[in-house]
Amino acid sequence: MSRHTYLLDPSHSAAGIVSRLAQRFTIRRTGTGTAVRTYLDTFDWRLYRDSGLLLSDARDGSCLVRWDRFDGRCRQRASLPAPPDFARDLPPGGFREALQAVCGIRRLLPVVRIERRSERLPVVDHRDKVVARLSLDRGTATGPTRRRRRLRPALRLVPMTGYERAGAGVRRFLERDLGLAPGAEGELDLALAAVGRQPCDYAGKIELSLDPADRTDRTMKRILAALWETMQVNEDGLRRDLDPEFLHDFRVAVRRTRSCLGQVREVFDDTVTRYFAGEFAWLGGLTGPPRDLDVHLLNLRGYEADLPASARGDLVPLADHLRGRKQAAHREQLAGLDSVRYRRLKREWRRFLEADAGGPGANASRPVGEVAAERIDRAYARVRKRGRSLSAETPAETLHELRIACKKLRYLIEFFRSLFAGGPVSAVISALKRLQDDLGDYNDLQVQQRELRDTAQELFSAGGANAPVMLTMGRLVDRLESRESAARRRVVEQVGRFVSARTRAELGRLLAARAETSVSGRGSS
Repeated sequence: MSRHTYLLDPSHSAAGIVSRLAQRFTIRRTGTGTAVRTYLDTFDWRLYRDSGLLLSDARDGSCLVRWDRFDGRCRQRASLPAPPDFARDLPPGGFREALQAVCGIRRLLPVVRIERRSERLPVVDHRDKVVARLSLDRGTATGPTRRRRRLRPALRLVPMTGYERAGAGVRRFLERDLGLAPGAEGELDLALAAVGRQPCDYAGKIELSLDPADRTDRTMKRILAALWETMQVNEDGLRRDLDPEFLHDFRVAVRRTRSCLGQVREVFDDTVTRYFAGEFAWLGGLTGPPRDLDVHLLNLRGYEADLPASARGDLVPLADHLRGRKQAAHREQLAGLDSVRYRRLKREWRRFLEADAGGPGANASRPVGEVAAERIDRAYARVRKRGRSLSAETPAETLHELRIACKKLRYLIEFFRSLFAGGPVSAVISALKRLQDDLGDYNDLQVQQRELRDTAQELFSAGGANAPVMLTMGRLVDRLESRESAARRRVVEQVGRFVSARTRAELGRLLAARAETSVSGRGSS
């Protein structure tokens, strides 16, 4: 069933339009109705990016939650006592499973709330049969700031099935005789525009279009400013502990900031660079313990899958203990974010970013294409040197160093990705990501074993673990050790592929081409 929406501007009198409709068609004015609709999505717009809309319509103390496609077709629906905070809050079944597949662990947040008052104006034929539904809608939109904005009045037309010809006649009259134009934007887009937002206004990734001939110091500040913006927009969700991804994105932006300052050297004043690197290291340390505990709690679900149903209840003391530690770590994190030191860092860092470019380092005024190519080449050489000496006997500490080196290389490539458009940069990033995933899995399995052993000791010392609980945790450690051995074999295979002569040659050609472009651009400017 097609729907048509006509937005009314100041030149259109709503009363005049209804009057002219009544002169041309038989209209039954059946009264008015009110409705409250809330659109929900994750902070990073996972549902919208998946071409879907999740909306909740208030209904007599409950709500109808519907997951629609962009074309209006309903994918799933359910009647609930209240809008869900997470996909897991839905009743067991296909709706919950499908929504979790898209949203993961992210909280469903109100994107915009629409309060609408509709005057119902059904069009009837000579037999008093409704051939088209018309409604005149007036309403307001409320965004996250809780400030209401008035929406433009809208006339909505829904032709009835079996009366398509009559519905087409109403549509022609609206468009030809009354001069109304059907709106191309949907209800959500209009409401977001009214509250000053737009879909997908947060992505979590750096998406900058860089000029290879631009000064390195100017480009560096653009990158650092984008990372700072990521930290700022995630800080509120981190403070409120809305879901683990706010802390994750904040922490990643902090790590990338430190990496950017440490890897692209001789750009800014050394004293200033060391000072800020130290301050962001402190900030990263502040976010480390709560993030580790978030990961440990998320891993509990995987632990349950490794155990028989009869033993899963033995994990309850572990979960309770970890939640208590997480709450304490979160309180310590908030104390750090409320400290004089953090407020000073925010003030000084903003002042640094807003200052004009003009770094005193040798690389400050050089074309960023040249500098980026040099730094990426050196970073890859470090990865290749460590990777080529890898064997089954390589100590875990060396693998940890390789993981850090890969992370730094990936950060550099992602910072400057737009400089390499048209080359095999996506293939290089994909190969690096696969290697990082395996290195990360190996590291996580080691950390999980250590955390389980330490937690078991803490529970035992506090008298919170009986014999079945200790046996269950020992069984989990054994299984993690077995998975660690398999992960180590995958790491050796992936490293061999990534440090191959072929990858080295591809990356070399890519960087050489970019460096030449930078020199050409500098010469012609």
